[in-house]
Amino acid sequence: ARDGAQARHDELLALVRAAHLAADAAHEAASTARDDARHLADVAARDERARRLAGLEAATEDVLAAERRLAVLRVDVALLRRVEAAEDAARLARARAEAAAPRVVVEAVATEVGVGGDVVAAGTTLERTATERVDVDVAGFARVTVLPGADARTLAEDLRRAERVRDEALEDAGVDDVAAARAAHEDRRDAEAALALARQRRAQLTADGAGD
Repeated sequence: ARDGAQARHDELLALVRAAHLAADAAHEAASTARDDARHLADVAARDERARRLAGLEAATEDVLAAERRLAVLRVDVALLRRVEAAEDAARLARARAEAAAPRVVVEAVATEVGVGGDVVAAGTTLERTATERVDVDVAGFARVTVLPGADARTLAEDLRRAERVRDEALEDAGVDDVAAARAAHEDRRDAEAALALARQRRAQLTADGAGD
């Protein structure tokens, strides 16, 4: 009977030991799983921080590139309006000067004729507005000088001033004409929009990473 009791006791001890071993194994497995989960979470967090940092660096470079592009595009709204106003003033001054100036029509019948630095070939005709003095030379025969009146001379001077103002505005804009100024202004608007978008993206990425 004692042998049977001892056997049951040994069996119970074996069961208890097995239970302890199973519990220890389960605890170890749970601990390992927690460690693995923390490791994966750390890896994911590092990857996310690296991704955000790379995105922030790219966004910063986009901002710098947009700022560099914008710096060379000088035609803002104010400068464009200045160019357009100067062009309108020059066009109006020219129309007034030409309306007040005499018209010179030279027909070279048998020989060439010089008209204010131009040559009219025989058999052709040249028509010019005399906003300034115009000399008509018939080689070896005669010279005819056409002088605009006082009003025409005043308007011609107004025209020269208006054209100087227009040329200065175009030079400041770095373009040759109004059409080019408008195109340059559109380029600047596009660059401003690109800069605003790049700054917005950089600010968003900075805010997203602020809690890391």
